[in-house]
Amino acid sequence: FKDVLREVVNEVDIRGYAVKGFVACINNQKEYYRINMLLKDYKVAFNLFKPNWPIYTHTNNSSPSIFGEDSDVTASVVANGCGIEGVVKNSIISRNVKVGRDAVIENSIVLPGAVIGDGVHLDHVIVDKYATIHKVKELVGTEDNLIYVKRRDCI
Repeated sequence: FKDVLREVVNEVDIRGYAVKGFVACINNQKEYYRINMLLKDYKVAFNLFKPNWPIYTHTNNSSPSIFGEDSDVTASVVANGCGIEGVVKNSIISRNVKVGRDAVIENSIVLPGAVIGDGVHLDHVIVDKYATIHKVKELVGTEDNLIYVKRRDCI
C-alpha cells in the first residue's frame, strides 16, 4: 500500500483522517480469520459499528434462524436465515447456512449459503459461500494452519 502511495503522491490529492475506534488491515487469510473472530467480542464490534459512522451494506430480508431441539450454540455469531441442528462453538455463521444433526463447528467462519452435513466436524476452517461439506466428516486445522473450503465446493 505504501509503495502505491509513494508512486502517486505528487499526482493525487491525499488526505488523512484520525480514526478513533476499531481499524484493521486484512491482507491475508490468517488476518481475515483473526479480525473476524475479534468482532465476536461486543466491545470490539461496538467500536466498529457506531451510530454516527454507519456502515452501509446490502441487506437481506430473510427469516430468523431456527435452532433445533438438540442444537447448542456458544460464544458465536449466527446470522438470519440459518438452520442449526448441531453444535456451534466460538464461530461465525453467516446468512442461510444449514448445520446438520450431530455436526460440530468450532473456531470457524462459515460464509452465506453453505451447508454443513450431519456428523461433520469443523475446527479452524473457513467455508466459502455456497460450499457443501457432507462426504468429508472431519476438517481440523489450527490457528496457524487454517483450512479453506472454496466457494461452491462440494466435499
